[in-house]
Amino acid sequence: MKTLVSISDLTLSPLPGDQSCSAISRCGTSWTIPGIVLEGAWSFGSEVLVCTTEDIPYEEALHFCLLGADGKILDQIRLGGIYQTGMFALLKTGSATIRFRFFNHAAHELTVSEQPVWRMPFFGDPKGVGRSVGFSKRLLVDRSET
Repeated sequence: MKTLVSISDLTLSPLPGDQSCSAISRCGTSWTIPGIVLEGAWSFGSEVLVCTTEDIPYEEALHFCLLGADGKILDQIRLGGIYQTGMFALLKTGSATIRFRFFNHAAHELTVSEQPVWRMPFFGDPKGVGRSVGFSKRLLVDRSET
């Protein structure tokens, strides 16, 4: 069973000419990911979960990317909205979950699934959570008002 383990051996470099994406590398593997401020990173077996923000006042966005050892982005989500401000606060980590707060007073819980889970596009994610169109996901998000 895989567990989330905090890591700090990542290198994040904003891409020249692109104020919303960065290059991130670890152990010789590199990825291009959204966001320019690294908020946290965790290993999940041979995969890496990265949390970044965009550093845009009044329209801040939070990104979670699950990165494969082969240099591919396995899944990603974005939390944000027009005129939404946010500040990432890590509340708790579990074996495969991260509980955090970003905007409003709602807490979110992100769970990393070891295998892809079927999903219906455009349905099932809490308000403010966006992801690319597809029929499977590895990052599962729940929201609570407490």
